[in-house]
Amino acid sequence: MFATCLVGSPEVILLDEPLEGMDHQMQQKILSWLEQILADQAVILIASHTFHPFVSLASQAVTICKGKAHHYPELPSEQHNRQRLLQELAGKKA
Repeated sequence: MFATCLVGSPEVILLDEPLEGMDHQMQQKILSWLEQILADQAVILIASHTFHPFVSLASQAVTICKGKAHHYPELPSEQHNRQRLLQELAGKKA
């Protein structure tokens, strides 16, 4: 299924744990591909328990806490502040 996304120019991509089980080299290839897709104005929704590799790519966040979805439409532009906010959101108990 993932290979299908590599062909053509998808406008919307939904990925669930895209780096899970991948070696470091493949993780870097996937992250580079995601950067390219974002540069082409695609929308990517990533579901992951590990957010660190995606901090530089993130422009918005959605969390689920106590059964409710919470949308954060704007993340800080400075990467350090964005990472801090995402870390805080990841620490909220479901």
